Amino acid sequence: MQVEELITWLKSIDDIEGITLLGGEPLQQPEAVLGVIEGARNLGLSIFLYSGFEECELDDLQMQCLKLADIAVLGRYDEEKRNLALRWRGSENQKVQFLSSRYSPEEWVEEIQEIEISIGEDGSISAYGYPDEEFRRDILGIL
Repeated sequence: MQVEELITWLKSIDDIEGITLLGGEPLQQPEAVLGVIEGARNLGLSIFLYSGFEECELDDLQMQCLKLADIAVLGRYDEEKRNLALRWRGSENQKVQFLSSRYSPEEWVEEIQEIEISIGEDGSISAYGYPDEEFRRDILGIL
């Protein structure tokens, strides 16, 4: 799908607050990502950007992408610093940045474990987020 097609598709969706750009690594394709961000911004959508890069590693084009985001999570996931209670990130070394006035860091609650559960028409259960072992065992019946 081309950037223009994606923006046209986004325009056709009712009741959408914003977009989230994440893995692989969005900033390895900075030209396309910048086009998506600019198109979404022109539609009035919010932008949430995940990147494994640190800010000091970004080139000029990647920095443009970052500066147009409302919220960004930067830093590589580190299994040794994994923390299931962190919001929007998996390890303590990853940093959340509020880059615009659209969302307030004062409204952000850290140390909250958010899990989204979906039940399919066939009765299958899926969990998204970071459920701990007790939740997976007791609620989902898996380890």
